[in-house]
Parts: sequence; structure tokens; C-alpha cells
Amino acid sequence: MRFVSDKIMDNPDLPFADPLMVFINENMLAGYAMLDNIDFSGNGNDFTWNGGFDSAGAVLANDADHVISTPVLETDEMTIIWCGNLAAISGELCSLISSFDSPANAN
Repeated sequence: MRFVSDKIMDNPDLPFADPLMVFINENMLAGYAMLDNIDFSGNGNDFTWNGGFDSAGAVLANDADHVISTPVLETDEMTIIWCGNLAAISGELCSLISSFDSPANAN
């Protein structure tokens, strides 16, 4: 559903349409829509890589040129939300490999 209003609404008691929106706030270190390499948080933490983008987002491949590097260093207190569309390709393995540290006691 799309809601367009010509009025400014400033009511902190209104619930978010998507519960994950609470994470997009002044504490956000970086946010990427993956349609380009730009950090939408306003902090300038753009990522680098040698890959390209299409209308669905970052075009990934299984080679060294398609490794995304961000300037954000993870901490134990970070929340990371990742959503992806890994299309099934006949005869090929499609997966995500991450270097994020995931301690055994993580929630």
C-alpha cells in the first residue's frame, strides 16, 4: 500500500508500517538499498566493489570482483538486517557468504 500526503505528520506515537523501520534512526551507521553503492544513512559509508547493478539491484557473481567492502567495522552491539533475492540458476549454487562474526550467544 502506498500512502501519499500533502501534510506533515509529526506524531511519534504512530506505529511504523514495517517494524524494522525502528532501526532506521540517528544511530544507524550505514544503510544500503543495493541499487547503487551509496549509504542512505547520510553518514557517507558508501561501499566499494567492482560489480554492477541492474533494475533488481547488485549483480553478484562468484569471483573476487564481486566482494562488497564497507567502511563500517562491526561491533558486538550491532544489529544487521540483510534481505536478498537469490535467484535460482539452473545448475549453479546461489548463496550468500558473510564475514560477520556470529558469536554462539547471539540473539
